[in-house]
Amino acid sequence: TIILKEKFADTGGQKTEMFTGMIKREAGYNSECGDWEFFTMEASGSRIVERGRIRRCMDCHVEYKSRDFVTKNYVSGSAWDAPNK
Repeated sequence: TIILKEKFADTGGQKTEMFTGMIKREAGYNSECGDWEFFTMEASGSRIVERGRIRRCMDCHVEYKSRDFVTKNYVSGSAWDAPNK
């Protein structure tokens, strides 16, 4: 599974600031945070800036264990529509 999120620099969603994402890895890769690898990409989407067990990402996502560490509803009309956390 790969989750990719586009973050905008403006409220109108016209200027991409960066991308953030998560990749589900093999069991044991990151047991503290559901075996997810985190990454950030530059605004063009052509270069990964950082990746791995990024502490600042994990510190937030660890609160969402019951949702497999996914913080937002990305698919509507499904079990993911439960309240955050």
